[in-house]
Amino acid sequence: LNAAPDGPESQTVLDLGTGPFALFAVMAAEMGAGKVYAIEANPDIAENARKVIREKGYDDIITVLDGFSTNVSLPNNEKADIIVAEIVGSIATEEAAYATILDAHKRLIKEPNNP
Repeated sequence: LNAAPDGPESQTVLDLGTGPFALFAVMAAEMGAGKVYAIEANPDIAENARKVIREKGYDDIITVLDGFSTNVSLPNNEKADIIVAEIVGSIATEEAAYATILDAHKRLIKEPNNP
């Protein structure tokens, strides 16, 4: 985030599978990201993430989106600068992580061909 030419506040971060504590989403907000989208498929976990985000005071920066990332689009067709994900399991093929990240890379990032 700090390496962004216009500073971290110019960056939109996407957290895939944010989990109950929205750890990566909160870290991105703490580091100064201008906008963070956190996607969570489990509605109960998504609601807990929202609670944590409100308690930490980042609800103006972090938006939790319910659903599988393969079925979710960002509001107003926005695209992220950075995608983060905590891959559960010992290899990337578990939980279809590879396919999920590949889909997000193709559809939800601003410059999918710029590593």
